[in-house]
Amino acid sequence: MSDPNHAELINQIHLSECEIEALRAKIANTDESSVNPADFSVMRNEQEEHRQRILKCKSEIDQNKYAG
Repeated sequence: MSDPNHAELINQIHLSECEIEALRAKIANTDESSVNPADFSVMRNEQEEHRQRILKCKSEIDQNKYAG
């Protein structure tokens, strides 16, 4: 039976939120004149991947919550 508290999914959400914040800070503190624009794109793509992971985890929690 699955974890009724969804601990693993909640942990994944928390980790992704931390990664998003770390990337946001890294982007904000990076000197744009010394960084390749492609590197900014990579960081923004990583942020988006973490946002998508959060949405997926929340969806799984909702599905498990209302499935039974």
